[in-house]
Amino acid sequence: MKFHKYTNLFFIGLLALFCLSQCSLPSSQEELHGVWLGAYTEYMPNTPLPVINDFHEDGSVLTKRLNKEEKIYSWSLRGSDLRVDTMNYRVLALSEDSLMTSNNYRFVFRRLKHADLKVTPEELRKYIENNAWTDGTNNFYFDGEQVATEQESGKVETRCWNIEKYRHFYFLYQYGDQEDCNRSSIGRVMQITKLAGELHLEGWNEQGKKTYKLKKVKTAKSFSDVVAKGSFQLCSMYTISSNHHAGKSYEGGGYTIKQHFLNNYETPDAAKGQSGFITLRFVVNCEGKSGRYEVIGMDNNFKPFDFNRFITEQLTALMKDMKGWSPYEVDGTYYDSYKIINLKIQDGQIVSISF
Repeated sequence: MKFHKYTNLFFIGLLALFCLSQCSLPSSQEELHGVWLGAYTEYMPNTPLPVINDFHEDGSVLTKRLNKEEKIYSWSLRGSDLRVDTMNYRVLALSEDSLMTSNNYRFVFRRLKHADLKVTPEELRKYIENNAWTDGTNNFYFDGEQVATEQESGKVETRCWNIEKYRHFYFLYQYGDQEDCNRSSIGRVMQITKLAGELHLEGWNEQGKKTYKLKKVKTAKSFSDVVAKGSFQLCSMYTISSNHHAGKSYEGGGYTIKQHFLNNYETPDAAKGQSGFITLRFVVNCEGKSGRYEVIGMDNNFKPFDFNRFITEQLTALMKDMKGWSPYEVDGTYYDSYKIINLKIQDGQIVSISF
């Protein structure tokens, strides 16, 4: 209930923001004519909605999910009631570049910006993949199928990429993961708005409009050099499942995990007073690899407590040493998931372990 309460407050605020931008309800079908790109839904606001809706004057609407075949439906609008094929929606807000509709959940779309790129898809792909690019913080290295994103911290993430054309609009998006282009859904869809020696991208998420101006990078690094530096990576771009039970996900079960910590952990000297509870939190990705390690301490009154580094560094190293994880599976599909191991500490000693 709390989730829906806060989500509704979020969308009420968003609706008010729309209305500050000359929002209104549609007075005629002509106001919906044109091409709209999905931004997000109420159900998962931080997850993209990679759908194009092209409302035509003849009462037809072309609907296309990026990387999928397009479909044609009929549509009509009476007041704020929008009917697409057999589905009924209500138009909650409409402005020059924003559309919010509602069925069971609210959907937000943005009208696409005109950008006349005088290139073919083949020329555009060649233009992108033959260069390295930077937005000033991250560097992007494209090969024929994958893009490696090198963050300022040095962390590298690899995914698949594609460009897609609809009418005179071009889109760039990432999809898949580091091992399989078909294993993960499409990421945020960016419209390519300008080239001219650079690469300008525009997209929308739940926080508003995002514009990126990528410039070419003069570097001796190759795509393979960058990928070789790759570190732990989530398979999904947006969600991590809350499948916490570590004991059921490790080879040998909970007993093996407990023995791993009890047999390899050494109580540090001068550990008197180092008492309370420690939660070890980390992620096991869809390949069974672990990362994003956290050590969270509380005292015996369940208030935040910083255990000394001889304890926390040992526990982090012991988490990293565990190689027997199985990924979280639902109906034959593997997902990233959080795992949690709880420790009770008394004067620096591990006295119990639970999951």
